[in-house]
Amino acid sequence: MPAEKKPPMVNQKLLARTGEMDDTQLPYIIMDALVAQFHPELVEANIIVGYNYGWKPNRDAKIILASVSLFSDFDRQLHGKDIKILLNYNYWHNPTVNDDNRRALMDHQLCHPRPIMDLDLGIAVKNDMGMIKYYLRQHDIEDFADVVDRWGIWMVDMERSAEIMAKAWEDEKKAREEKANEELEEESPDGEMEAGSACDPREVITLSR
Repeated sequence: MPAEKKPPMVNQKLLARTGEMDDTQLPYIIMDALVAQFHPELVEANIIVGYNYGWKPNRDAKIILASVSLFSDFDRQLHGKDIKILLNYNYWHNPTVNDDNRRALMDHQLCHPRPIMDLDLGIAVKNDMGMIKYYLRQHDIEDFADVVDRWGIWMVDMERSAEIMAKAWEDEKKAREEKANEELEEESPDGEMEAGSACDPREVITLSR
């Protein structure tokens, strides 16, 4: 008798909104808070979140942590959703990843979709079915670390990003020093660190887009 075949795996699965305030709804809870605080232009957007289970590292050992895409006008007529955000399931549920890492990842995805604006009227453009038209905004900076190392801040677009990153790095170093001092104070009498100290998730997986 032939062996029973396993059904093919579905690599992308929708996360349904339930309205509950529990861990299963954390992507929506984080997303809604970020939209309200930082992305008012997306208040009217119907955004659906799902998980991807099949992303693998590329040749440079980079792995996709999340992606965002727009539904076509035809798809929007079928299900009423405007934007799809896919999260890397293994990263999102990695125990070394904290909620600030998740907020930053979701915030990054929400920075991409933008309504197309009528510059004369100052309002979002809608199609003939009354649906707001969106586009995907590109990253503020696209470059290689080697190029920056060799040539410095060589594009005008890089100047503001460089200033922000420099300040963020100083804030990060200060936060790490404060955390290290707190951990030293919490050392056990025999000099060993308390169990359960979190490792930096950036040492585990690197954001590729």
